[in-house]
Amino acid sequence: MMGLGLLNEMHPRLRIIAVLGLILALVLGIKLFIIQVVDYPKYSEYSANNRIRIIRTMPLRGNIYDRNGKLLADNRPSYNVCLVEEDIKDKDKTMYFLEQTLGLGKDYVQKKLKEYRWRPYTPVVVKRDISEKEVAQIEENRLDLPGVVVERVPARNYVYGSVGSSLLGYVGRISRDDYEKNKDRGYSADDMVGITGLEKEYEDYLRGEKGGMQVQVDSRGYRDRILKSHPPARGYDIYTTIDIDLQKDVENIMDGAKGAAVVLNAQSGEVLALASKPDFDPNIFSGFVEQKEIDLIIKNKDLPLLNRAISGMYPPGSIFKVVIALASLDRPDFSVNTKHHCSGSFSFGDRVFNCWEKRGHGYVDLRDAIKYSCNIYFYNEGLNCGVSRIIEAAGSYGYGQETGIDIYGEVSPELPGPEWKKEKTGQSWYQGDTVNLSIGQGYMLATPLQSAVFLSAVANGGSVYRPRVALSVVRHDTGDRIKEFLPFEKSARPINEKKQKIIKDSMWRVVNEAHGTGTAASVPGFDICGKTGTAQAGNGTHAWFGGFAPRANPEVVVVVLIEGGESGSHSAAPLAGRIFKSYCERYSKK
Repeated sequence: MMGLGLLNEMHPRLRIIAVLGLILALVLGIKLFIIQVVDYPKYSEYSANNRIRIIRTMPLRGNIYDRNGKLLADNRPSYNVCLVEEDIKDKDKTMYFLEQTLGLGKDYVQKKLKEYRWRPYTPVVVKRDISEKEVAQIEENRLDLPGVVVERVPARNYVYGSVGSSLLGYVGRISRDDYEKNKDRGYSADDMVGITGLEKEYEDYLRGEKGGMQVQVDSRGYRDRILKSHPPARGYDIYTTIDIDLQKDVENIMDGAKGAAVVLNAQSGEVLALASKPDFDPNIFSGFVEQKEIDLIIKNKDLPLLNRAISGMYPPGSIFKVVIALASLDRPDFSVNTKHHCSGSFSFGDRVFNCWEKRGHGYVDLRDAIKYSCNIYFYNEGLNCGVSRIIEAAGSYGYGQETGIDIYGEVSPELPGPEWKKEKTGQSWYQGDTVNLSIGQGYMLATPLQSAVFLSAVANGGSVYRPRVALSVVRHDTGDRIKEFLPFEKSARPINEKKQKIIKDSMWRVVNEAHGTGTAASVPGFDICGKTGTAQAGNGTHAWFGGFAPRANPEVVVVVLIEGGESGSHSAAPLAGRIFKSYCERYSKK
């Protein structure tokens, strides 16, 4: 009676609010009664062991193919061991089993579990890619091991092992930094992602989309039944420009060396083959890897994980003399018939700069200077051009900038010049620096790929193409092309027909005439134009050969770099010749 009287005395609006509050309280009370009393047995059973779980299902990563449709990378079935800490009944017993059966130390397991403390009932991967024997041992003891779960997942498989590792890269567990950056895009802390190469560059296409299942589990954490299911979507396939048979030949030819080789289509920038030695087998990283195995690769003093073709920085040596030749041909006061005398040395200021031929070459013009790789000629012409003209020409043909290749990890050494030297060393640029630059020495550095891009421009008349490895992205189930990658001309510095003929003829003589420095690269019937190089590096030398063929209508560019090689003539040219021969046998229309 007092309650109703109080309501009657209230303002009408307050009376409405009070009534609504009483009704809401009544509804909530009834709902709580149903949950806590009527449905108590059901909810008690579920909550006791968190019986409803969300299980992720991993997608198949997209396949990678070569230009002829040959499979380079796909997936294989794999089994991971996961722990759900909240389901473990006897931790000591479980830890003992994991150590005795899987070789997992207690400290390691606890560290892994600690990483996921903030996400209860999440399966934590403690070992990847276990053997069939280990799977059987776990299944035999599953009733005694609540909280231990075997998860079937796809693992990356590289069909040709180490062949193509410099291109394909490898997959590995996502780094903590990358996870923090990408967790809103559906990544989990133990996902396998592309780490280097094409795997990294095209991660968004290859990765696919995860699926999931809502499952009911028993008291041991094992699945009772599936309540809901959403299947994963496999990643898109990538078709590449690579010819895997040519790639195998290139890698066999380069075996035992430390260096890199690049084979490009001279007219489009397509990468036909690219090798870095020593290399590694990317399959090592696809499954469970002991840290000591990883350390053997990471700490290897020969740096097998370094892609020397795109990340190795070396003085380009005498290959750079072709830049000087092009810069000179652009000068109105230059004559191709002008000769400089080579006595074997060149005095400039208080310094003496030597030619590789101590006896000298006598009087040489541009054609002879390229054929014999005469340093003295290019010292003179480099000074006549001046550093600004040299740097401008080098930059316009691709040196000093990233090529833009679609392989993750490319580096680009800067072009040296007066401003660069002042910024880097605090010192002024001297004419002696220009002398060194004229033969690709001193501060000048380049990657093998940059030299290949430069020689492609020489071969095709001045177009600098972005080198590319991907041809298309394809939907696996229908074969529909999602994306195509077409030739892309980054820049052009046209070389007229007369100038190009001079350069081509001179480089042809290097390989095909007696006393040319690159005769070891010759292939009968395949007119190869080339340039050798021997670059000083510390107390040793690096050997180069770069060239293109055939002379009349160049199709292919080959660059070989050998760390610690004796000379371009002896160490790099013979290998380049074998690569040209392999290409010729497959593609040339003789």
